[in-house]
Amino acid sequence: MTDNKALDEKVNAMRKDLVTVVKALRDLNASVKKLEEKSENDENKELQEILKSQEIIDRIIVENSDSIKRLDREIAKLEKEKRKLDEPKEPLETNEDERRVDETIKKCRYYNKGYCKYEEKCKFAHPLETCQKHLETLKCTVKECKDS
Repeated sequence: MTDNKALDEKVNAMRKDLVTVVKALRDLNASVKKLEEKSENDENKELQEILKSQEIIDRIIVENSDSIKRLDREIAKLEKEKRKLDEPKEPLETNEDERRVDETIKKCRYYNKGYCKYEEKCKFAHPLETCQKHLETLKCTVKECKDS
């Protein structure tokens, strides 16, 4: 019995939704008819405005063609440089004294600033990535980071 009652409620809800959809369709059809009744003059005005805008754009492109070509060359150059930077680099040869960041080796603070005069002979680690916190405070307190 309760199943029939629940089904009846669902059917009634669906009927209400259907009525709402039918009303919306009628409103939509009325709107479409109003748009179709729009005069050709209005449409022609819109087209004329679009054509005028296109002429202005074409004129601006012609006037600035040298600048556009220069910008295109610069963009191509930058894209080429970006591709070079994105290419995988061959790994450097490693030796026994390869520097690794672990809990026993401190990170070289000069390397973090951009240059260490001792380079490979430095007794501190030269990691591949620099911790942002270390850059700011010269000491890192992040547990996962080995910069401290």
